[in-house]
Amino acid sequence: MSSDKGQKDRLKRLMQEVEQKGQEISEKSGEFAQFGYQVADMASAGQEVLMYVIPSRVDLQSKIETLQFVNQREDDILQRFTSIPIVIASASGTASAYEMMDFAGPDTVINFVEHDKQNEVRVAAQRLSAVIDRQADKNHVLSLMRQYDLSHASVGRKSPEELFQTAWAAFEKPVRPGSPASTSLIPMRECINATVEALRRRCPNQVKAKRSEKILSIGRQIVHSTIPWSSIQSLQNRHNTIGNDLSAAKQSDFTRETWGDLLRRATLFLRELLETLDRSKMR
Repeated sequence: MSSDKGQKDRLKRLMQEVEQKGQEISEKSGEFAQFGYQVADMASAGQEVLMYVIPSRVDLQSKIETLQFVNQREDDILQRFTSIPIVIASASGTASAYEMMDFAGPDTVINFVEHDKQNEVRVAAQRLSAVIDRQADKNHVLSLMRQYDLSHASVGRKSPEELFQTAWAAFEKPVRPGSPASTSLIPMRECINATVEALRRRCPNQVKAKRSEKILSIGRQIVHSTIPWSSIQSLQNRHNTIGNDLSAAKQSDFTRETWGDLLRRATLFLRELLETLDRSKMR
């Protein structure tokens, strides 16, 4: 994965544009004001971290593509294309939050800067992390789940909503001190799997799909027409990655920081997936 100067400069310019347009939206459009504030805060906090460092092994191209998506949604809003649903705009902000998580781990990013800069970059990463926390809103995801009837399950199974609640409760209020991350991350993995399968059943055409193509299958049938195909492909890539990361909880002894980060990534993934859907296309 490349992290050369050209990509870094392009990413910084996009962040500046996203921040400026987000501020304009927050000032001029009541319905989209919250979206404007969120993406402006995200871009501003991200720029602070980029002043100091880009951690190694970070895919800058995926972040550039996501910010281009956000930028286009901002242009749509500023040009008064009011037919764009607020959830579609929100999905672009959620995608950017997921991508920015690579810059939001204070204990990770400080390892890539000189000792005398570590306090500054830690503060910047913590600010970005706080912005991401607002996007990884559990209650918002639960509301979306209920809208798409994900609070119900067949006999003998747990619903996606119940699995989601279990995953977060095991992290926030563990049954006993020292409970392993698997008590939370495995239910979250099952929540994502159950959500994807439930959405596939809502597709007009029931077609077989490998795990590595299930989000693409959903995207072809019940995702809103304004969502670019590149965003669906990015969601599929994240689905593959987050599934593998959550499964690793069975063998890994995760720190609380890593555990929490995986829950936030999974929550952001679910939020973005559900925000891209077009109810009128569903069975």
